[in-house]
Amino acid sequence: MKKLSLKNLKLESNDLLQRNQLKNVTGGKNWCYLTLSGASGTEYAWYGTTSTGAEASAGANDACVDLIINEGYSSCHYDCDYDGYGQ
Repeated sequence: MKKLSLKNLKLESNDLLQRNQLKNVTGGKNWCYLTLSGASGTEYAWYGTTSTGAEASAGANDACVDLIINEGYSSCHYDCDYDGYGQ
């Protein structure tokens, strides 16, 4: 499994995805498992935050949006412990 660093994310409130890109961001407490697809195949990463509940899921969503816009991934799925992994 390739490690992916999320520490340099540039999250801007004005980052918007196109409608077709929004379909590629999916997901659901503090830890979220990211599955990323791109030119080099599928990669996996953990997203952790001090936020809880829905705020953590929202942070993972923001991370996915940033990874698609700024890092060139074609899709990003997040699965958070907030709503139970695999939900």
